[in-house]
Amino acid sequence: MIGLEIEEVAIFIPVTVAIYPFLEPMVAIYCIKDFRLRIYAVYCSCYAMMLSLLSIHFFYRYTSVTAPTYLPIRFSLKSSAFWAFFVALYSSVWGSASYFLCGPTENKDRELAEEFQRAYCLDPSGYAYVGPQYFYETTATGKPEFHLPSFLGIGVLAAQMSATFACVIWFGYKTYSTLSEDGITCFARKELQRQLFQTLVVQTIIPTVFMYLPVSCMFIFPMFGVRIEAMANLIPISVAIYPCFEPLVAMVLINDFRKRVYGLLNCRLRVNRISTLPTSNTWNSMYNAPN
Repeated sequence: MIGLEIEEVAIFIPVTVAIYPFLEPMVAIYCIKDFRLRIYAVYCSCYAMMLSLLSIHFFYRYTSVTAPTYLPIRFSLKSSAFWAFFVALYSSVWGSASYFLCGPTENKDRELAEEFQRAYCLDPSGYAYVGPQYFYETTATGKPEFHLPSFLGIGVLAAQMSATFACVIWFGYKTYSTLSEDGITCFARKELQRQLFQTLVVQTIIPTVFMYLPVSCMFIFPMFGVRIEAMANLIPISVAIYPCFEPLVAMVLINDFRKRVYGLLNCRLRVNRISTLPTSNTWNSMYNAPN
């Protein structure tokens, strides 16, 4: 209308249109505290999703070793609906217990306000949280009393963790027992059996250390008056590290796997090295070029 050329500026129009759906809900997430609390409960349920997928993973290992003929039945397209329902139900129970039983209270707000201000310089309006408070002091008597919803919430979460951990240990033990038997046709070589033993043991220890132990300590320590404070930040770090270590175990401990990965990397390095060197024809053309 006023004669300005917008050819170069026009490319930003689809970018702004694409960014808008992402920024629009961020306003509610950061400005409405109740909404942030729901998002945080969903975030906690993602941890439960990892635990449920871990138990399914060990069940798959158990089936592939003890009864490989049942793999097409237990892990088919039809059974995927059951596994999806199991993961969704497990995660929903965890998130609901965190939101309804371990949500914010006046006593928690009063105790956490000073700590968050000192450690992170945040006011109560700037953060959301879920967590148990096993004991609280009443204003009438000043004596510590049990906070029943917190115990119920942690009881539900502890039961869920115990169930998946029992599955991991049980399926891991049964798989190890089957692999240690003699005369198994699918694992005839003793060296391969030994490598599989080591891989299974390490892959059972890793989730125990990175997934179950930190959260269990966070649940148990406050019962005995131990304050974890900033140590709680190690939990999301350990959970994030676990998926990185899990596949590396098989790559390192299984010789065929390790050689294959090394061969692929070495081949790529060799191709890149060769591509940077001039060929003999190139050298001949350079030396025989007419002056």
